[in-house]
Amino acid sequence: MRILTLKSNKVIITVYVVISLITTFSIYKDYGISTDEVVQRGTAKINMAYVTNKNKSLKTWVDRDYGVVFEAPLVILEEIFNWEKPGKDERDIYAFRHLFTNLFYLIGGVFLFLLIDQLFNSKIYGILALLLYTINPRIYAHSFINSKDIPLMVMFIICFYIFLKFIKKRNFKNILLMSFVSALLINIRILGVLFPVAVIFYLLIFDCIDFKFNLKKTFKDSFLYIIITLIFVYAFWPNLWSNPIDNFLKSFSNMSHFRHNPFELTYGEMIRSTDDNSYFFKWFFVSNPFLYLVYGCFGLALLVVSVVKNKGEFLVNKQTRKIAFLGSFFVITIAIILIKNSVIYNSWRQLFFLYPSFIIFILFFIYFFKEKRIHNFLILFLLVYQVFVLYKQIDIHPYQTVYFNEFISSKKNYRAEQFKLDYWGHSYKEALEKLVSIDKSKEIKVVFSGLIGFQNTKTLPLEDKIRIIRSENLDDADYFISNNYLEAIKIDFKKRIFTIERDNSSILSIYKLR
Repeated sequence: MRILTLKSNKVIITVYVVISLITTFSIYKDYGISTDEVVQRGTAKINMAYVTNKNKSLKTWVDRDYGVVFEAPLVILEEIFNWEKPGKDERDIYAFRHLFTNLFYLIGGVFLFLLIDQLFNSKIYGILALLLYTINPRIYAHSFINSKDIPLMVMFIICFYIFLKFIKKRNFKNILLMSFVSALLINIRILGVLFPVAVIFYLLIFDCIDFKFNLKKTFKDSFLYIIITLIFVYAFWPNLWSNPIDNFLKSFSNMSHFRHNPFELTYGEMIRSTDDNSYFFKWFFVSNPFLYLVYGCFGLALLVVSVVKNKGEFLVNKQTRKIAFLGSFFVITIAIILIKNSVIYNSWRQLFFLYPSFIIFILFFIYFFKEKRIHNFLILFLLVYQVFVLYKQIDIHPYQTVYFNEFISSKKNYRAEQFKLDYWGHSYKEALEKLVSIDKSKEIKVVFSGLIGFQNTKTLPLEDKIRIIRSENLDDADYFISNNYLEAIKIDFKKRIFTIERDNSSILSIYKLR
């Protein structure tokens, strides 16, 4: 039976990986550079310079509280292949970053399948999880251009899976493995500390419930896990080397109340998340496929009812207990954010790591009716709906970051007027490619609505890149390019020569000024 299970897993994973790789290598060059990519790359370079004793500027670097365990390999590969050589085409740098980030996302899919297969003891649920993971337009686009939040989400999935292995067999090998992945998680984003804290609570609570409470064993496992995790965190994070305790606490404090707290266009208003407790919910419920939301919310409600109504049976059962534990990350994290009034911006991308827990809610909704006739209908209905979501995901490529579900109007420019769309500016790549194709001048003076517009010149061939001259003055420029709809429409509409639209809303426009 175990041999058949392993064989089935290999077949499903192989099919997933092959289809995903074919897709990835077909489209990874379609995406432009996003704002945080430039920042993340800079932080990694500063850290690597510190590690190799080239300079000590890390100590004063504004983003030193970010770990670089994901970014460092990318910088090392840049050095190996000499992609940043002066006067050389820089396109490979960011194209490879997009490829590497997406491949890591694909690895997350493999671990998610294995996780769900174990959690629900079902290959079908594992396949559904893969589809829910892959067919979500916003998250899929971020899997190329977001080297912050996607790696964090993937590491949470890996940590969840390793946690199940540890619970099944609590030995030193699995403690070491769980400590290692926990440290990687914390390094990617410090809020990863939620995971080890939750694990310790799990051990203390459920050792009691199982009537196998061995004080010595429980504290020994917990102590080893904490100590080894801290050692790995220190080893992977150069900013901690000079003063580990103070620098860690400062990083935690900075990330709890982040220094960047911008206004975001949300339902036609410029608001900060710290001034509106509903900010997360407003974005979460418009930027995820609608049926996912319905299934997930019902699944969450049924899970809560199951725990409260039959807490003894539900928590004594080791399978349903794990479902409740892994799903609880969604509820607890949001509660902490609301209580601490933490900063969120750019829709809900900083909380993408909660999506795997939400997938568990979606699947629990179906699982709850496993003995009912409606069970197979719920699966079929979800699969049919995903065909339409996949069509939309393909239709708006490569701007899935501006996806909204079907309950947000797609009338002319409504979405652009109500929501901030391409907030990371990766649409500038297509705009610049268009501009250099229609204007053959030796110099093209351009005013960009943000620095990321000029940064996207790195996606052009060298001979075109050097033609783009950044200007700060509209009177002295040839063109104005903006990914901000409300800013762009202030320019004479007759001067617009090119626009990128998705779902009937303008994402970016080029205006010829003279």
